[in-house]
Amino acid sequence: MSTKTTQKHDEKGGRYLDSYKRYDVAEAGEPDNIAPIIDVAIKRLRGRPAAYEESSEGLERFRNNCIGYLEYIQEQNQRPDCKKIVPDIEGLTVFLGITRNTLSLYERNRGEDWKEQIDQIKNAIMAVKKELAFHQQIPTVYAIFDQVNNGDYRNVSEFKLQAETTTTSDQIALSQEEIHQIAEQAQRESISELIEQLPDE
Repeated sequence: MSTKTTQKHDEKGGRYLDSYKRYDVAEAGEPDNIAPIIDVAIKRLRGRPAAYEESSEGLERFRNNCIGYLEYIQEQNQRPDCKKIVPDIEGLTVFLGITRNTLSLYERNRGEDWKEQIDQIKNAIMAVKKELAFHQQIPTVYAIFDQVNNGDYRNVSEFKLQAETTTTSDQIALSQEEIHQIAEQAQRESISELIEQLPDE
């Protein structure tokens, strides 16, 4: 019986690629295709605002730490003695020292600058995972689950029905009694007589 334990994250919260171990990385190829995506994400994030306190300084610190997270992953993945790390929302929030809920609150409640910055880092993370899924380095089902739950994507087969019960000023609401009277009148009179009785507006 094996007593081997598998560590899924490094000391800073980065998730190791082989913790998704469904596919043999040797067969699927090395994840060198992650490096260009993270390089682009770092360049993009450097040109955008973001932070912790709800201020311009807080937003800038937040942005710099998001860049730091991607740079950290790049550095670790370039080390030959290190397991490959995949960026994810949980790893990001651990690196930032906040929770997923806090990140979500920042995104919803702190205005467009915050939302834009958080969207940028989420897009970078989703781009990496999509690339890995395309090359079968992480399970496709996991990538889809992650996109729906962490990347604000929608499952196309998901839909919601909502009953609309509002009445606008141009809609006429009739009571049951009025409908019954109209039906009785229609039985007694011809359609042409009813049309003549209708108001112009």
